[in-house]
Amino acid sequence: MTFILHVILYIFLYYGAEDELIPAKNSEDMAERTKGYSEVRLIPEAGHAESILVAPEKYEEYVKAFLEELGL
Repeated sequence: MTFILHVILYIFLYYGAEDELIPAKNSEDMAERTKGYSEVRLIPEAGHAESILVAPEKYEEYVKAFLEELGL
């Protein structure tokens, strides 16, 4: 029996540019390797897991734009 699996992947990465735990380059690399649609938004002055705290209004703006881009 053969199964054909086709997965479309959408990735939104909202990332702290000053993250010292996981370098922002990792997000950029992941986005480049994604076969589906991906978007990376780096937030200046935000460290690890701080992006939404540093710029919550940008998070809302970027997520809305991302979903609109996908037609959702």
